[in-house]
This record gives sequence, structure tokens and C-alpha cells, in this order.
Amino acid sequence: MLMLIFLFIISCVGAQSLDSIQRLFPGEEAVMQNVFMHYTISIKNNEPAVESEETEKIKYLSAHAASYMSQYGFIQSDFQEVSKYQAYTMTSDNHKLKVQDFKTSNYKDASVFYDDVKQTRFDFPAVGAGAVGTLEIERVHHDAHLLSPFFFARFIPVLKSELKVSFPKDMTVKYVLLGSDTSQIKVEKESRGGQYHYIFTFINCPANKNYPDAPNMSWYSPHVIFYIERFRNDKGESVPFLSSVNDLYHLNYSFLKTINKEISPELSHIVDSLTAKVSTDEQKARNIYSWVQKNIKYVAFEKGMEGFIPRDANLVCKRRFGDCKDMSSILTVMLNAAGIHAYYTWIGTRHLAYSFSKLPLPLVSNHMICTILLNGKYIFLDGTHPTCTFGIPPDGIQDKEAMLAIDENQYKIVKVPVIEKTGNVFTDSTFLELTNEGLRGKITEDLSGYFSMDIRGMLF
Repeated sequence: MLMLIFLFIISCVGAQSLDSIQRLFPGEEAVMQNVFMHYTISIKNNEPAVESEETEKIKYLSAHAASYMSQYGFIQSDFQEVSKYQAYTMTSDNHKLKVQDFKTSNYKDASVFYDDVKQTRFDFPAVGAGAVGTLEIERVHHDAHLLSPFFFARFIPVLKSELKVSFPKDMTVKYVLLGSDTSQIKVEKESRGGQYHYIFTFINCPANKNYPDAPNMSWYSPHVIFYIERFRNDKGESVPFLSSVNDLYHLNYSFLKTINKEISPELSHIVDSLTAKVSTDEQKARNIYSWVQKNIKYVAFEKGMEGFIPRDANLVCKRRFGDCKDMSSILTVMLNAAGIHAYYTWIGTRHLAYSFSKLPLPLVSNHMICTILLNGKYIFLDGTHPTCTFGIPPDGIQDKEAMLAIDENQYKIVKVPVIEKTGNVFTDSTFLELTNEGLRGKITEDLSGYFSMDIRGMLF
């Protein structure tokens, strides 16, 4: 009986009146009437191949919605290529008006100097109360390791948000539901025509709310992460794809095989000059880390596979700039050249609510650093942080799992420590007195730990 009621509700979503939607979400200028994403996974050239179809429908609830809701858009990259798209408005009196003017440009991200992400923007025509703006997109996903999570919520409420994943019966696809309100996600599994179909549905999903200095939405917004665990090749063999952390490590390590075959005379000379008169490994490591912080500028340049493959340390030294992977590259080479055990390290910042131990996926890590083993203790070195104190990890990676590359087949998953509160102290002492000339006083601030690093970053 409950199932019949649920199906009836779904069937009526598209037919809800303007008044009923306004009562359901009072004060909203618009809602997403429908968000639908369909991934189709197949086997081509003995590898998983993925295509997707996406439909988004915006229902405008008032005449004022056009002033800030008519403009819309989508993004794409080399990995998620848009093969076809169209957009149109269905007016309240059932006239279909197609969008004719699409403008595509480089997507602007404050933390990235350049990448391959493009943004296409357009305006829905004739937006008014009762009108529906529709965007339809078809994509080709060029690397099945890099499938994106599906978030049910949007910046406005969603009446029906649905994800469908179709794949061959001899393939294994896993999924996990994350965020809050996952109990509201209905999961269906079907088997038809030699394929499995997973269908995830959320009815009347509230809008995402953004708050300053709050966790990233991956921590709270309801979403699905799905991935290919195994597939069967043309020989009938079951091939692991992302079945374990081992598979993920071998994928990550493959990005290192073409770099750092040898150290250049210039880079070797720099290492020698920093360590020649130093007797302890700790001081050698401090000197090398400080040199990289001061001399290699952080510039994020990520196009295609450059977003995954570190650049050769010799090139980074010559250029004097690089992104996080490049910093990891030059630090690891320099420290190993000085006789210190140093490891390339993949890690996710605290923006991401994921861990390697639970999800063997590339999306767990969005950052790369260097880790050293010094006196039996792991020390995490992030060259992108110019004022980070040696021995203290940047605040953005505290309590996160790190994947250390030991060699081609060996790795370690270790957790970055949380710095004790006694190591992060802000003492503000203010002394005031009322004199004949007015109010006079003295303010003294004593900062340690991350407070000190932040101030140093502002001053230098």
C-alpha cells in the first residue's frame, strides 16, 4: 500500500499546480520541477565506457523570478565532454521558445590559474509565473574512474530529483548514500534486457543552504556516490576496476611512472648547498622545506591529465612555480636526494567528507603533498603553504587520511594528526586608562600555531 502511495506521488509531481507548489515551499520564487540524470555504462575496447543524459526543469513561481533566475548554465571539461545540448522555455500558455544564444568561456575559479573547465551560460526567454525552463545535456565521460557524485539538492527546492545508473549484468557497480536525510532517498533495483538499473529518487528535496565558514556540502547535502567495482573483459575474465584501495593506489602510482628519472645538476647543487654543513636529518628537512616554500610559487595549472600527473622536479625547479602535485614532486626528490625517506602523498582536504578506507576512489583526494619519516614519526609537508611551520600540518588536512607511495606496489594509509589546542593559542591583552588627554592604552597579542601562521601569511 505504501509503495502504491509513493508511486502515485511521483506520478503527480509534474502535474502539481502553481498554488500547491507555493504552499509547499512558501517564499520561493522558483523550484526545480525535475532533476534527472541517467548514466549508461557499457564495455568498449575492453574498458568501461560511460555516457550520460541530464534534464533539469525550473518551474518559475512568480513574475519576479526573471530578475535573478532567468540566467542559467552548465560546465564541462576534457573528462566530461558535452556532446549535445539544448535549452528552451515552455510558457504558461504552452508555447515552446528555444534558447538561441549560448556563450561558452573559461570557468573562473579563484584557486586555479588555468584548467580545462568551460562554462556555458544562457538566458531562458519569456520567464514568468507558471513557465518552465528546461535544459537537456548529453555527455561522454572519458574516464570511468572519475564519475561525479550525484547531489539531490540544488540552490532552490527540488520536487523530484532522480539518478538512474544502467550497466551490464556481468559488471559490478557499488554505491553509497551520504549526507543528511538519506532515509528520504528511495532506492530501486531493476533487471531488464541484459542490464541492471539502479534508480535513486528524492521527492521534495529542500534547497541547499550556504553559510559562511561552514563545511562543504559533501558533509551534509544528500548524495549518491557510485563506482565500477569489476567488469568482465572479452575473454570472460573478471577484471577489478575500483574494487579496493589497492586498485586506487595502482591508478595513482601510474601517474608517477614517467617523472623524476634523474635529478638535474642544478637541483642537485641546491640540495647540496642546503645540507652540506648540516649534521641532522631534521635540520636538512627543515632547510629544504623552507627553500621550497620561499622559492617555488604556487600556481594551479591543471588541464586534462595535468590535473593528476605531477610535473618533473627538474622542470619545477627551472620554472620556479608549480601546483600542489609539483610541490610534492620537487620536495620528494630533494629530500630523498638528501638521504631522507620522503613519499609522494595523496590526500583530501577537509572540504571533502570522504576517506580512502571507505571509498577507494580518486575523488577522495583533491590535494597532493610530501610526507617524510623522521625519527620514527611521519611529518606532513605542504609546499603550497608558504608560512606553514615545519612539523605542523596545514589546518586544511588535519584528521584526514593520507595515502603514501612507498614504491610501485607498497603504500600506507596514515591519518594526519589534529594539533592540540594548547599549540594554537591567541592571547589578547588590552590595558586601558582614562587620562586628562583621553583614553590611552596598550594592546599586546601573543599568537602561536595556526594563528601565528595566518598572521605571517598576511605580513609576508
